[in-house]
Amino acid sequence: MALLTPQPKVQGFADPGRGLVKSLLGTQIAATILCPLLFLLQSADAALSALLGGLVALLGLAWQAMRFFRPYRASQPQEVLAAMVVSEVFKLVFIGLAFALLFKTLDWLEPLPFLIGFILVYLTPLVASLLGLAGGSKRNRA
Repeated sequence: MALLTPQPKVQGFADPGRGLVKSLLGTQIAATILCPLLFLLQSADAALSALLGGLVALLGLAWQAMRFFRPYRASQPQEVLAAMVVSEVFKLVFIGLAFALLFKTLDWLEPLPFLIGFILVYLTPLVASLLGLAGGSKRNRA
């Protein structure tokens, strides 16, 4: 009889949220590529600095999204909360270490383009969501 009891649904990247995450990562990748192109007008060092800033944001946010949106059982809310906390802590530690390592080791790194690239890519999901540019169906955007 136990075999006939319904099991909780497994959620994660197979859900509609996966399309949204892919869409937001796509906009972040586009921002990571476009921002350095604008800084090419200033110098190659500025463009590379903006690229590195964008990559730091992209890698931290992408890892967090992949970690948080992995499959989980709906009956395990503690695991979902733990995944959120762990992914946020890892993202912050990764970003802090990346900033420290890059600024310490790269003499040519230009701080302003680096920070602009980082902030632009980091805020891309927020801006895309506010403008309705994020993927996902229209019924999910109520």
